[in-house]
Amino acid sequence: MSHKPTKAERLARVGTVMELLAAGGRRRDIVQYCADSFQVGERCADNYIRDAFELMAKQAEFRHDRELGRSLVRLNNIFVRCMADELYAVALNVEAKRIQLLGLAEPSTIRHLLQPEGDLSDDEMAGKSDGELRKLIDTPEDGTSPRLN
Repeated sequence: MSHKPTKAERLARVGTVMELLAAGGRRRDIVQYCADSFQVGERCADNYIRDAFELMAKQAEFRHDRELGRSLVRLNNIFVRCMADELYAVALNVEAKRIQLLGLAEPSTIRHLLQPEGDLSDDEMAGKSDGELRKLIDTPEDGTSPRLN
């Protein structure tokens, strides 16, 4: 009979079983692997399998607030770099994605606000000169929507 594993050994064993499960290992093969490698019985191997599935479920938990924050920081960093590099079309697209992510407006609404004369594709946006793109960003003093010429 084998000795009782330490916590570190147990975690390592569960990690190994998790890798076997992820690779498509079948229960009977994993039980045999545990018997050969760890000198444990079927019941202990089943406990490792159970713990491995629990660990996989825990790792798969989605933290909406954390992921939203991470995405917003990334988009903001890209936006700042695009503005600094005068890549205004890309910056506008990044801002549209940020607004969409926050649920503030639908992308089609944003595009119509920025381009009241009609929809432009991303390729057409990229083909606009800096002056035309600046008109999209700058709002006239009278509060009307800027228009591309």
